[in-house]
Amino acid sequence: MQVGLGIRSAHLPSPPIPATAYALNVGRNFIMTVDHIYITSRTGDRREIEWGELNQLKKDILWAYDENVGDLHNPFIPAYSFPTKYWEYLKLDGDKFFRDEERRFYKQGVLIITLCMAVEYIDTTSGNQQIFGGTKITEIIDYVNNFEPTDIDEKRLKEVIILGLNIADSMTPTDLKNTDGFDHKDLDDFHKHLDWVDRTFVKSYFQNKVK
Repeated sequence: MQVGLGIRSAHLPSPPIPATAYALNVGRNFIMTVDHIYITSRTGDRREIEWGELNQLKKDILWAYDENVGDLHNPFIPAYSFPTKYWEYLKLDGDKFFRDEERRFYKQGVLIITLCMAVEYIDTTSGNQQIFGGTKITEIIDYVNNFEPTDIDEKRLKEVIILGLNIADSMTPTDLKNTDGFDHKDLDDFHKHLDWVDRTFVKSYFQNKVK
């Protein structure tokens, strides 16, 4: 798909450096673990986030923003660079040291990546129908459904993503192989929201960075 050109122009704040971290000595390797940020699985298990993992997540979000700003209708999310189950980070949380602006940055970021993946999946002409790896779309929908928006914009973003994922989940094996394109009764409605998403979350990120 066409690579978008980034602009230096978000609704999202830039995440500050986490307050504290500690090193785990694993053999000869030291793993820096953020001691107040964690993911809670769907079964209730808690996993602390390592420094490298959190840093890579930030890089992925910013890369996705820069490549796709102004072009969410035709996103570039190469599977080889985005192998992570980003929707699991919608369960990212922490104690009082994990500030609200950090939480918003990461959760909004993975929502945008998941949205771009949905657009990629639906686009049978030039997209990637393997973009979700081995994860069932219904599982991803479950993660997004459980996301709790903090404002009206996040609520609308959530609804747009669920709409896109539901369209993706409705596609048959025949639909996925149709390189002439895929049509769905809700597809036009879904695409109508993408400019709003771009303006409200992605472009505004860059605009706020230069204020």
